[in-house]
Amino acid sequence: MLDQFKTTQLHLVMQVVDDDTLNQRLDNGDYKMAIVAMQGPDDLGAFANGRFGYQNSEAQQDYRNALASPNDIEYQQNLRAYAKTVSSDAGSAWFYTESSMVAADNNVTGYPRNMTDELLPLRDVSMK
Repeated sequence: MLDQFKTTQLHLVMQVVDDDTLNQRLDNGDYKMAIVAMQGPDDLGAFANGRFGYQNSEAQQDYRNALASPNDIEYQQNLRAYAKTVSSDAGSAWFYTESSMVAADNNVTGYPRNMTDELLPLRDVSMK
């Protein structure tokens, strides 16, 4: 990544810091650019809650809609709307990928395939 910046007009001083320092700097706005790997389920809301100084009521509503989604299909649709709003505003360039996985025997049915890092409802699971 550092080599990519060498081709720009930017003078770059890269620092790797611990979580406490990162959080303090982000909260205080003490940075010019932050490259942050978002991995937790709460990380996506950083733009909705203004963590990076980004304020957009449409993005905030899109994120609330995603959190209130009654099913996975609507959650994905609402989260895409949120991502589109944030990225079209240039609030951040980011990609959303869910990394949760489910492994199940071919005889098992009724298990959830998405959002299993948050919830794992097992009431519909059965064996063939």
